[in-house]
Formats: sequence, C-alpha cells, structure tokens
Amino acid sequence: MKPLRLLVVLVGLVSTASTLFAQSTCSSDGQRPPTQVQERFINADCAACWSQQPPALPAGSLALDWITPGALGEAAPLSIAATSDALARLGALGRSLPPATDSVAHALSLPAQHALHGARLRVAHGLPFSSHSGGYVGASMALLLPVNSRNPLAGRDIGALKATLALVETIPAGVDGTPVERNLVRNSVETVWDGRVVHPILAQPRRSGSEAQGGRREPGAQFYASQVMSIPEGARPERLRVVGWVEDASASWLLAAQTRCKP
Repeated sequence: MKPLRLLVVLVGLVSTASTLFAQSTCSSDGQRPPTQVQERFINADCAACWSQQPPALPAGSLALDWITPGALGEAAPLSIAATSDALARLGALGRSLPPATDSVAHALSLPAQHALHGARLRVAHGLPFSSHSGGYVGASMALLLPVNSRNPLAGRDIGALKATLALVETIPAGVDGTPVERNLVRNSVETVWDGRVVHPILAQPRRSGSEAQGGRREPGAQFYASQVMSIPEGARPERLRVVGWVEDASASWLLAAQTRCKP
C-alpha cells in the first residue's frame, strides 16, 4: 500500500468533478456505521471460491472482499481482480496467503471511557472520471472528534491511529457469478494520524445546547486526508464507492464508515 498524503493540488480536480456532477452526493452522511467488518480473502487461483456461499454475517456487518494474487500469476482465474494490496493487508494481519479462502472479523465498539468515544468517521468521494489513459476517483476521509466539557480531548494523547481508505466495487448478489453481495477492494491507501495532541479546529463544529439558545458553536477536532485513487482495469465505475476505517496502535478497529450515493 502506498502512503496516503494530503494532495492539495487535487482539490481543484475534485471540485471540478463536484461541479459537473452536482446532482449526486456520495458520502457516509446519514449512514449507520457498521458494528462489525468482515474481511474476506480469496486466492485468485480458486475460481470456485468466488461462487461459493460464504457464512452469513450478523446484522449491522459490512464485508470487504480481497482477492490475493495466486501461484498462477496472470493465468489465475481471478487475476483480473487480484491486488498486491490484499497481500499487504494479510501481512498487516499476520496471516499467510490462503490456498483458497480466509476471513477475519473486526468488532467495532468504543466504550464510554475510550478517548474517541463520540467520534465520527466521515468518508466521501466524487464521481469516477475516465479517459483514454485510465480513470480515477477523488476521495477523502475525516475523523471528527467532539471537544466539549463532557469530552475534553484537546491536548489529550490518544496514540497513533492508522487510517485506511479502500476503493470498493459493490457487486450485487446474483451478478457476475457471486451468490452474495461483495465489496471487492480495488485499491487502498493508508496513513498514520498522530493523535498525541488533538488540536481543536472549526471545520466541523459540534452543536451544543448553548447554540440552541443563541450561544456560539463549540469547536470540533478533525484529522483529514484526501486522495485521488486510480481505477484498475476491469472495474465498473458505476459500482465504485469507498470504505474507510481507523485502527489503534494494537491494530484494533475503532471506527468504520462507507459511502452511499444520493441523487
């Protein structure tokens, strides 16, 4: 995976796309965050694995499907969707390449005493752009932290946070040979947010009771990153969206979010 960095020069590109396609909004706003994320890995050599019925997921779960390069290389049946990012992800989990399939479940919950309790992860993306030289999608993720008298995070050490943004192709059940809906990971990038000091800013204020009475808004605190993500060969642009998640220093998942497009 390539390091995720803030690309200021790309803001104009994303803004242009937003202007051209102002009729659509693609973000996690209004979406209920998943309570569990299931990462499913398929070896590209195993053609039958794609059409097998995986175990049912609990309510509130989100599945991410990774296809790993196999021993057959480009001759593997599923090689068109295989990505080196899947191998990197397996490595981060401390797992080896499966001969067929593997899966890992991550529960998402923040107890009231956790430093990030009340935080919200927001992800968004523009509409895909395609040309003769390829295609891309502009995407972003932001961690919004409440800072108020009930949750004083300003200056508090919350440790290093690893944030990952995945470009996924959502394939409906019964389409392209899959019996279940799949969120096929097509590209992914990650960054590390330094949480040793949280600086309050006004970019995403949190409403407070005093505001309703004419008082000023209380500030929020925000980590932010944006990225232009390339669309790999074979992906269907109209099916693309993004999923983001945040892990702590021990690789425990803390928050996740997914986009949905609204007309």
